[in-house]
Amino acid sequence: MPRVKDSAFIISRTDFGESDLIITLFSWRRGRISAICKGAKRSRRRFPGT
Repeated sequence: MPRVKDSAFIISRTDFGESDLIITLFSWRRGRISAICKGAKRSRRRFPGT
């Protein structure tokens, strides 16, 4: 599936596995969309514990 750029509102988000999320979006051009965000819950700190 190709990547697309569009403005959208997040309607809901659901945990999926340890570090992923499933989000439901609403876009004026495409309507309701569901997407998986890989690594969305993973820590973004480069050096944890420092």
